[in-house]
Order: sequence, then C-alpha cells, then structure tokens
Amino acid sequence: MIERRAGAQAAAVTARQERDRCTVLREQATEAEAAAAELVRLVPLAERVERLVARERELDLRRADHERATELRAGQHRALTTAAGLAEQLVTLVPAEAAGNGTGTAERDGADSSPQAQVQGAEEELEALRPALRRIAAERQGADARALELREQIARGQRAAELDAQLADLPAAEHAAEQALAQWHALQARRAQLDDAIRHDTEHREAVLAGERQAACPTCKRAYDEGELDAIVAGYDRDLEAARDQLAVLDARLPELEAAGAAAQDRARALRRLDAERRALGTAPAIEALPALGDALEAADADVGRLTEQEAATDARLTALTEQLPRLRARARAAEERRRRIAELEAQRSRAEDEARLYADQLASVGANGYDPEAHVRVRAEVAEAQAAGQRCAALRAKADGLELLRHRLADQEARAAAAEAERSARDAALAEVAIEDAELAGADEACSIAERDVDAAHAALLAASRQAASESEAVAAANARLRDARRRRTELRQQRRELRVRSEVAEALSAYREDASRRARPTLEHETGLLLGQTTRQRYNAVQLTDSYQLEIVDGGQVHPLRRFSGGEQDLAALCLRLALSRTLARQRGAETGFVLLDEVFGSQDLDRRRALLEQLHAFADTEFRQVFVISHTHDVVEHCDLTIDVERDINAVSTAAGPHR
Repeated sequence: MIERRAGAQAAAVTARQERDRCTVLREQATEAEAAAAELVRLVPLAERVERLVARERELDLRRADHERATELRAGQHRALTTAAGLAEQLVTLVPAEAAGNGTGTAERDGADSSPQAQVQGAEEELEALRPALRRIAAERQGADARALELREQIARGQRAAELDAQLADLPAAEHAAEQALAQWHALQARRAQLDDAIRHDTEHREAVLAGERQAACPTCKRAYDEGELDAIVAGYDRDLEAARDQLAVLDARLPELEAAGAAAQDRARALRRLDAERRALGTAPAIEALPALGDALEAADADVGRLTEQEAATDARLTALTEQLPRLRARARAAEERRRRIAELEAQRSRAEDEARLYADQLASVGANGYDPEAHVRVRAEVAEAQAAGQRCAALRAKADGLELLRHRLADQEARAAAAEAERSARDAALAEVAIEDAELAGADEACSIAERDVDAAHAALLAASRQAASESEAVAAANARLRDARRRRTELRQQRRELRVRSEVAEALSAYREDASRRARPTLEHETGLLLGQTTRQRYNAVQLTDSYQLEIVDGGQVHPLRRFSGGEQDLAALCLRLALSRTLARQRGAETGFVLLDEVFGSQDLDRRRALLEQLHAFADTEFRQVFVISHTHDVVEHCDLTIDVERDINAVSTAAGPHR
C-alpha cells in the first residue's frame, strides 16, 4: 500500500507539472501572436529614424550659433554695466582721497599729524610708560613688603610679651601635674594591694570553714584547739572589714584625684602649646623697641600711598594710550585701504572696458541663421518616437519569429499532459485495491509504543537497583571515615582550646604592657616629632600633639588643628617626622641600636626647600643615630645629597637593570 501510494503521489505531481507547462506555452504563443500584429503597425514609423536624426543634427548646429550670439550680447551688457558701476564708485572715492591728501598736507605744514605719525608717537610713548610703570610697581611692592615686615615684627613682639607673661606659670603647672599623676599611681597601687589582701583572706576564710568537720587546719593539718576555729574566722572577718573600709575610702578619693590630675595636665598642656607658639616666634622685638617700629611703619605706609598714586596715574595714562592706539591704527588702515581700493577699482574698470570691446568684436563675427525653436522641438519629438518604435520592433521580432515553434511545442506538450493524467488515474485505481484503514494503522503503532515503554522501564529499574547497591556500600565507608575524622578533630580541638587560653592570657598581658608603654612614651614622641617638624619647616610648625587614639595634630598660631586641615605635602611631611620620631623613641627606650632607615618615595609631595631641609636632617641622623639611610626616589635633586647612588633603568623589554653604586 505504501509503495503504491508513493507511486500515485509521484504520478499526480508529474501530471500537475505537465499541465503547468501547457499553460506556460499557451501564454507564450498568445504573446507571440500579439507581437506579430504590433510589428506590422510599427515598422513604417521605425524606417524614418535616419532622416529625422539628420534633420535634428542640423537644427542643433543652428541652435548652438543662436545661443552663442545671445551669450555674447549678454556678456557685453554685463561688462558695460560693471564698467559704469566702477566709474561711479571711483567718483565717490577719488574726491574723499583728494580731500584726505589736502588735509594731510595742511597738517604736515604745521606738525606731523598724519595717522601713521600719530600711531608711531603713541607707540613710542607706550614703550616709555611700561618700564616706568614696572619700576613704580616694584618700588610700591618693596614699600608694601617693608610695611608688612614691620607689622609682623610689631605683632610678634606684642604676642611674645603676652606669651612670656603667661609662661611664667609653666614650671609650677608641670610640677603639679607630675605630683597629681604620682599620687594617683600610688593610690592605684595601694588599691591593688587591698584587692589582693581581700582576695587572699577570703580564700583562706572559706578554706578554714570548709575544713570544719575534720577540725583541723586545711594547710598544716593541725587539729584545732577548743574555740580556735571561731577565733580564726573572727580574725579574718575583722581584717576583711577593715580592708573593705580602706578600699571604699580609696575609691572615693581616686575620682577626685583623677579629676584634679586631669585639670593639672590640661593646664600644663595648654601652657606647653603656648610655649611651642613662643618658640615658633623665634627672636621677637623687645617691648621697648615697638614705638620706633611704629614710626617706621607710618613712614613706610606714607611711601606706599605716594607710590600707589604715581602707579595709578601712570597706569591711567597707559590705559588711555592703549585704548586710543587701536582707533589710530584703524584710521591709518582705513586711509591705506581707501588708496588700495581706488587702485583696485581702476584696474577692474579697465578690465571691464576691454572685456566689452572683446564681446563686441566676437558678436560682429556671428550673424543670424533663422533658427526656429518650435520646429526643433517637433523634430526632437519625432526622432524620439521613431527611435522608440525601432527599439520596440527589435523586441517584438524576437517574440514573433518563434510563433510557429511555440505552436508545435504546445501540441506536443498537450499530448504529454494527457498521458500523465492517464497514468495518474491508473495509479489511483491500483492504490484503492490495497488501501488499509487509518484506525487499524494507528492501533498497531500504539501497541508498538507501549511495548517499547515497558522495555525502557525495566531497563531503568535495573540501573536504579545497581546504583542503590553501590551507594549503600560507599555510605558505610564514608560514615567510618567521618567517625575517624571526628575523633581526630576532637583531639585537635582540645589542644587548640588550651592553646587559645594561653594565647588569650598572653595577649591580655601584652595589651596592658603596650598601653602602659604607649602612655609613658607619648610625651617623648610628641616632643621628638615637634622637634623634627620644626627643623624641616624652618620653625613654622614646631609643636605637635597626639590624641588618645594617636591621631596627629599640629599647633599653628597657638591653636591645635587636625592633620586634615593642612596640605597634602605638609601631611606627608608630618607623618614622616612622626615615623622617624617613633623609631628614635623606641630605640632609646629599649636600649637598641637604630641600624638603618629605609624611605620609599617620601619626597614627591614636598617642594625644593623642604626636600633640602629634610635631607639635611637625615644627614644629621646618619651622623648621630642611624648608621645608614636608604632613600628610594624619582626626584633628581635628591642625588646631590647622597653619598652613594644606584640607578635603576628599564629597557624596551621591560627588564630592570641596576647600575652602581656611584659616589
């Protein structure tokens, strides 16, 4: 059935294709008959093409001569119009130029006041005024600098006198702060002793009470006498009560002493900041010299006022000349432009007159030829129609010539189509003899699918059973391994807990020691950092302070400011001084040698003067404390201050090479 169905379908396709070919050939034959009829109508019109083309060519030549004559007449008219316009412009410009020349002659008879002369005079005066203005400005700036210096000396002298009066109390304030701190430490030590005594007596009292049933001392195992146990316990109670009373008294005194010590330290710290400000002032004028400095300041202010007036007058004259000079230059350029424009217009008028004469000569050689534009248009239309008819005839001949061949092919194709239709009918009849119902075929397919699904389910069950057996065996082995690992981890955990307890106790002890060492080292660290910073900043900043969290603060103008208030270069410099001071302080406290210092790119944010001061200080360190100072830097001026240098260069392959050391 399937084989006959395929044959029937193929026969149906063949029959349909043969019918389509018949339709195509029938349409082609119809188009060929229409082309033969149209060809009979268009052949006479296409035969006129050559005669009409010759006529069109003759009319094209006449039109060219006619257009040439029209262009020549238009060009002559343009040239004459241009010459007339240029003549009118010359009439308006030449009198103005003549008047300008006359005025210039009159002025030259009296004084040289032409635009060019005026421009030259103004430029010479400007050249003379500029150096004079610079000289006056320099003198005025010098007077300003003198006045500013005198004001600073007066202010520094007054501030120094105020600070000297306040700093008289500094030794007493520092002594009071030290005494308060010593008393507080003594009370703290006494309190710790009382805590130890209370804990000791409490432990022994509890031990004595715990051994009451045995009626013997828990320490020496001696039997108690009659009433001795009660006496011992009563003695412990009296000692504990007395210790607790003393502890309460100390707890009451400690806050008061701590507050007094804090106030004394604040007072001493404030006076130390004033002392840092006084040292920053350096050598200040004495209070007796201030009146003379005031008189000198008044004289300097008078010079500043006089020079300011001279500078303003000179600047006003310079501004007036600067504003006037463009107008004078514009007048000079306008006069020069007028002369150039007259010469240019005369040349253009001469060229226009020559061009008009040339057009007249050419127009005389061109005569009238009787050109008719309407006849030319009609001939052009007839030529286009004849050429289109010729092209259409060529296309129609290709279709008309194959008319007979198409008729023969159509007859043959109709015969093949009839044979294909007969074959299709025979195939359909053969298919009907062996056809099977669709319901029977669908039932067979469903039974086959059910059998295949049963086979797949059985195979999947077998694979699942195999995997389950393997998984259970692996689970037992994994459980044994986890048990062994848990036992090992329990042992390690016990060891780590013991190690943690030891480490925690060590960490607490080290933390307490670090806090105490930091508290004792802070004043020294502040002093060392302020000393280094003052040496590197030329005594501009020579005092610093560390907060409780060890944040660096700088004293400027008697006020304490956080580090973020200063520029990036000043922040880097202060941080470097703090690091160097920390190294020196730690080395001195621990009695160790500071062998060397390694500084990596610490000069990039500093200017030339501060780099020089910092390098000089590092040289002093190398002579006194550090045996060697290593500096890594990209700034070339650092090399001048180093005893040994090593140059590192990178080649085109990004490979670094060291050369040196060089002295």
